Amino acid sequence: MFDRFGPYLDTSIVLTATAKGMSLIYSGQEAGLNKVLAFFEKDEIEWKEHPIADLYKCLFDLKHQNQALWNGNWGGKMVPVPNSAPDAVFSFVRKKADEKVFVVINYSANEQTVTLNENIHWGDYTEWFNGTKQSFSGDSSFTIEPYGYRVFVK
Repeated sequence: MFDRFGPYLDTSIVLTATAKGMSLIYSGQEAGLNKVLAFFEKDEIEWKEHPIADLYKCLFDLKHQNQALWNGNWGGKMVPVPNSAPDAVFSFVRKKADEKVFVVINYSANEQTVTLNENIHWGDYTEWFNGTKQSFSGDSSFTIEPYGYRVFVK
């Protein structure tokens, strides 16, 4: 889909938008710019509609709405959620006040079924991108497609 970056581009964008710290995007990145801008010369960005712009907008809407994803001390600490496939799947929780976000990202080319053994992610959530409800408790098991991601919001 995005030849320049490979199939993991969306997963990387999700991670950088939900991890602790300020998300940095380069000028034109959300418009699919496929070149490096000249630094000391006028080099205009061709602004155009691009599918990746919707992903950025959706994630930054969440980042502004949910205190757990705010920057610095205003946001929640990033706490890893151990899972049974740590070489392929990265999972973590961020919580601040009554707001919580649980993120699961598959960085492998294979579907992964993981068991989540900790209790820090337990609870009832709504998946941010598709609105489905999901509950986690006990030794929750979760299947995620290759290079897939889920952002659960509580």
